[in-house]
Amino acid sequence: QGDLPPDVRKALIQMQSERFDFGSEKIQPPEVSTPSLRAQVLSTAKRIPTKAAVNLIQSQITHDEDLTDPHIPLLLWWAIEAHAESGRTEIVALASDPETWNSALFRKFIAERLIRRYAMAGGEANYLSAAKLLQAAPDDDAKKRLMTGLQLAFQGTAIPELPDTLKAEMESYAETVGANDLVLQLQQGNPEALKKALAVVASSQSDPIERVELATLFGEIGDPSVVPVLLRLLGLDQESTLKRVALLSLASYDSESIATTILARHGSTLPAEHGVRSTAHRVLASRPEWAKLFLGKIDVAEIKARNVAPDVVQLLARHGDPEIDAGIKKHWPDQVAGSSSENDAEIARIRKAITGGTGNAEQGSLHFKTRCASCHQLFGEGRVIGPDLTGYERQNLEFWLPAIVDPGLELREGYINYVATMKDGRVAAGFMHEQAPNTVTLRDMAGQHLLLNRNEIGKLEASKVSLMPPGLLSGMSDEELRDLFAYLMKE
Repeated sequence: QGDLPPDVRKALIQMQSERFDFGSEKIQPPEVSTPSLRAQVLSTAKRIPTKAAVNLIQSQITHDEDLTDPHIPLLLWWAIEAHAESGRTEIVALASDPETWNSALFRKFIAERLIRRYAMAGGEANYLSAAKLLQAAPDDDAKKRLMTGLQLAFQGTAIPELPDTLKAEMESYAETVGANDLVLQLQQGNPEALKKALAVVASSQSDPIERVELATLFGEIGDPSVVPVLLRLLGLDQESTLKRVALLSLASYDSESIATTILARHGSTLPAEHGVRSTAHRVLASRPEWAKLFLGKIDVAEIKARNVAPDVVQLLARHGDPEIDAGIKKHWPDQVAGSSSENDAEIARIRKAITGGTGNAEQGSLHFKTRCASCHQLFGEGRVIGPDLTGYERQNLEFWLPAIVDPGLELREGYINYVATMKDGRVAAGFMHEQAPNTVTLRDMAGQHLLLNRNEIGKLEASKVSLMPPGLLSGMSDEELRDLFAYLMKE
């Protein structure tokens, strides 16, 4: 095909990828001399089996001239990401090869993303893959880039239980790096340090970990001059971790421009992925005036009510504002707690459905994933925000029904939600993470830490309302209910 025009060769590459059964064989990479042809090869690599794909990726990863191309680095990343778990052995081997690190494309664009992807996906297999990448780093620069990706994955959230190998790598690196001098100076109130910090956070060329550390600190120092810089971090070219941190820091400042900017960027540069958009929702719900602007966008369907998490709705309800309460009743009627008679009727409906036939546990696992796994773990699957359900008396229907229909009936120790009403009207909620003489740290439903100064808190109280929303089973058919409970009660 060497004598054919580039556009014809591109079409042939695409046709081959669509028609050829690659199986598990290694294919001979085509000779490609232009960026558009390389882009097509990488698009092909994303769609085919891993062994064939890795061969194509290896043939293209050495084209360092593509590092400044607006599309090819991302196409390369998407090709690698597509096989990160299904082809874990091959991808980790590729990333552990010293020859791969000779590629500027891999070193400067892929490495950090790959380890961050494994860390954010979670689970022992992914964490061990991250540890293997760190152990195979060929030099200090490689180790720093990988560690930056790993730290960004966990920044601002509670670090989960990690395998010993990965934990040891992180601790060893932390000992060699030490504390950031600029962070220390900013904490001490040095005005020159603030100027430097603003410049560091504003620049995409700065060290990403330092940017995150300083942006986090901006939410604690109470200086409104940081707001414009934090708002600019919500732009298109910023990392998701940095956007989440910027949003959490902006919550500390009472300015309508913050809410209007977040809402203006909601559908564009604040994606649903990696918790960016849900963090934006919690920030908007935290102040009554921002909450009303938020509800206004939901009223006109610019933001879908179904995409707003239950804990955000509960945060809206904390304001006790009639206008906000009306919006909650309008958009989330199922999340308004029912009366005792309504709860009794719902329990009777569910019991009748469950006892009226046999459910399919396999189908029920799908319902568990969509309705329960965001907070509860069962059989090792799901998150552990709420209690792990595996060890409970799961064969007892009378245990399940009241606990699901009226989740506030019994609040279990260790899973009580705390609500802080700040003196400026802001409301923050989450599990108690830490209490210090001058601060309180809450952990929200996304696992993000909210550091609050005690002298700014008007009231801090344990909530009598469960974070688990009422109406969780509303709208489920009898068959769906039987399937779900077949899974919940499985031996």
